[in-house]
Amino acid sequence: MSDPGLINYNESDGLNSSYTYRMKQDAHGFMWIGTDNGLFRFDGKEFKQYGRKEGLKNIEVISCEPLPNGEIFIVPFLNDFSYLKNGKIISSRYNKYLSDQFSNYVPIITRNNNTLYLHTINNPKDIFVYENEHLKKYHVSIDYKNISLHAFKFDYHTNTLYLKEAFGDSIIIYNIITKKQESLFIGKSYFVCNKDNLFVFYDEKTLDVYKLQGTSRFKKIHSYPLKGKVFHSIIDKNNKLWLNMVNGGVLFFNQSLLDESKPLKPPVTLLKDHVIQYVFVDRDDNIWFGLRDNGIFFISKVFFANYINQPLKNNSEYIKTISTNGNNIIIGYDKAAGAIYQNGRLRKIVFDSSDKTENKTLYTHKNIIFFGLTSKVIIYDTSSHQSITLRQNPKYIVPYAASSVLLCAASGLYLYDIKSKKNGYNFYRQNIYPLFLILKTVF
Repeated sequence: MSDPGLINYNESDGLNSSYTYRMKQDAHGFMWIGTDNGLFRFDGKEFKQYGRKEGLKNIEVISCEPLPNGEIFIVPFLNDFSYLKNGKIISSRYNKYLSDQFSNYVPIITRNNNTLYLHTINNPKDIFVYENEHLKKYHVSIDYKNISLHAFKFDYHTNTLYLKEAFGDSIIIYNIITKKQESLFIGKSYFVCNKDNLFVFYDEKTLDVYKLQGTSRFKKIHSYPLKGKVFHSIIDKNNKLWLNMVNGGVLFFNQSLLDESKPLKPPVTLLKDHVIQYVFVDRDDNIWFGLRDNGIFFISKVFFANYINQPLKNNSEYIKTISTNGNNIIIGYDKAAGAIYQNGRLRKIVFDSSDKTENKTLYTHKNIIFFGLTSKVIIYDTSSHQSITLRQNPKYIVPYAASSVLLCAASGLYLYDIKSKKNGYNFYRQNIYPLFLILKTVF
């Protein structure tokens, strides 16, 4: 069976929503997806929707937590929680323990087998514990006064809540049983994500990774210069970091954060043209991307590994065109640049770093490459490294004779002689279509 590569699941496949949030996988391998139109279960072939008809009071589902006992704990946006059990949705209308407690915020949830620990992000007043359809709570007796604290982690092993000063440089470490509280300096940055004893902070200039040792020592193990706004991130099951960027795309650091001996290498940029709500790596190492407005993307483990390791990957541009002259692979990017792949090496060619007009068509003739950009044609000689620019907006570039090509532009067809480096005949717009039909017949 051939590898499926990148697959987009959307409304036409049964994912009847315009906004996807977070994804989880249960013990049976089913994917559960929170959307603006309910909760969806995906079995690899079909989507099953749970909405108002099935008992959801609020169909805008931010996330869910599949539990080992078969329950699916459902997290709606700004409303009471509910859960799916034996195919039925139980909401606060039927279970008093879910009523009122969570109607004003989307919580942070930590799971331990069938037990869930929940708390708000801003100045939490309580830690809620959900188990077997019942709820209890522990009061947080921090005196917030006029400070704003963001709670980012609850460790149920030690009953410790970790909070970061929103506009300060300290972490507050609080034990909900002993009420003991201490402060730890960490710098003016904000919390990004956490997994086990790994914590990521960012100040929009530098990304820092810490390892928690004991209950109160944060050891910095990685630091990486980074610009841009991050709105959601995860550390996946392989301890690799994914950063969802506000302006689109995902930055993927292809190395385990646990390896302190190797500095962080530059990340790979994925899906630059899409705003990604959530990234999930399933138990088989397949990758799922929740999109803001176009369903979800699925990338199989094999396809993703091939992309990450292939020599033609590029971390900042998308490949728009590709060709070969027999010896080399030629690629054109989404701006005035290209590259030549030869003998395992990729040599970039940048004509104008400020020019963002992308490559539309590409043609090669021996050592001559025609880069057909949106508003011009750049003719590049690989032997002399010299280039010529023609001010035409080409749609196609096709061979005509042994040493000439036809440039199909909006204003007509142009004949270019490679040897003399001159334009020849100009066939005006009214002659394009019959001539193009003849060319199709000849070639």
